[in-house]
Amino acid sequence: MKDIIRSMTFLILAGSAAICSADSISVQPSFQTFNVGDNFSLDVYVDITDLYAFQFDLSFNPAVLSATSITEGSLLLTGGSTFFIPGAIDNTLGTVSFTANTLLGPGPGVTGSGTLASIYFTALGLGASPVDLSNIGLLDSGFNEIVADSTNGAVNVIPGSVPGSVPEPASLLLLGSVLVGIVAKVRSKRTR
Repeated sequence: MKDIIRSMTFLILAGSAAICSADSISVQPSFQTFNVGDNFSLDVYVDITDLYAFQFDLSFNPAVLSATSITEGSLLLTGGSTFFIPGAIDNTLGTVSFTANTLLGPGPGVTGSGTLASIYFTALGLGASPVDLSNIGLLDSGFNEIVADSTNGAVNVIPGSVPGSVPEPASLLLLGSVLVGIVAKVRSKRTR
């Protein structure tokens, strides 16, 4: 009887673990800090089963970030030929709309983890910007919707060093110390 109870408990726990292992889509890295003027990319990343096609929109703070381009990620390409639509960038509204991709021809979808698309940005101004996914559509090889947990990202932009700018006080102190050392060494050689 104990063996039956153990077996039933194992099956129930194994079944609940399978239910909890949901598909997911996220912005990666989820949080980054950049300097004003930096160029960088964020990935839309999935951990998924039988993905055949996808679509998503992305929003950001246009006072802080400017999107420059969108490229196809490597995950769906592992399933064969694709038809990629990079989407439309609107830096006035702070949106990337209708980024989409699909496998071509019959066959199974892709199972695994990887990048769907990479979005390239320039850090424009100081502050924080959420990077939010919306209008997410994920389809399996039977054209059924895949329900996935989604996780947004965020970017913090801080002041950066600008070429030709005035050095920070600590740099001036270090430079001054070096100059004092050089002058002292020159004077000591002259007094000999």
